[in-house]
Amino acid sequence: MSFQLKAGLASAVFRVMVSDDDGQTWNEEYSLDDYNGGSSWQQVVVGLSSYAGSEILIRFEYVPGSYYSPGGVWLDEIIFSGGNWYGWDTLQTFESVTGGVVTNLEVGTNTLAFQAFDGASYGARSPSFTVVVAEDDGDIDDDGLPDDWEILYFGGETNANPEAIASNGVNTLLGTYIAGLDPTDPDSLFKASMTNANGFVVQWNAASGRVYSVYGATNLLNGFQPLETNILWPQSSWTDTVSRSENFYKIDVELPE
Repeated sequence: MSFQLKAGLASAVFRVMVSDDDGQTWNEEYSLDDYNGGSSWQQVVVGLSSYAGSEILIRFEYVPGSYYSPGGVWLDEIIFSGGNWYGWDTLQTFESVTGGVVTNLEVGTNTLAFQAFDGASYGARSPSFTVVVAEDDGDIDDDGLPDDWEILYFGGETNANPEAIASNGVNTLLGTYIAGLDPTDPDSLFKASMTNANGFVVQWNAASGRVYSVYGATNLLNGFQPLETNILWPQSSWTDTVSRSENFYKIDVELPE
């Protein structure tokens, strides 16, 4: 890194500090004190090769002295070479000075700042700040119903109420989505059937991306107990080779965690 420096320091100190741990600790890479160069500029070169391969923060410090307080530091032409460095791009321009909305941020961490322009020259850039944009989860209204599912059956990303009853008159819209059913079809129901071949075989219509569990009970008053859980599509049946008497069965379906 190189820059042009003009300074009147007396007992004040000017330093270039570098951090490679996100600002937790700082290393002094250049310092100057007890110096008065008047109006002359000098070029300063600061080697940063020891930080090769690291992401670093660079801080310019001016510490006033107690003996002679008037003084100052002027910097110009700060140049970095031999590395990958961030630059500023114009993201959006506002004609109004009262405010505006930025809508074209990329997913991830965005570092932003504002700068005024009067048509001829730019003002000083504002302090920077960061905005983190999360990746689109495909559910714009966060109601548990994916946007593409709502568009397919209801014509819009926010047109379905997850608590509304589906056309089958049994399930909510959220329940029909989880079960892989058509919410607009009165005959679309989550059904199970049984056969007695080589044990009791419980069958159901499996949907992609769903997880199934089979529960059983010999007495409904005692409640259901899990027989097998975490059954993944495309498996659509479960065989009970243990029970030799009548049983009640229940199938649960859910989305993977």
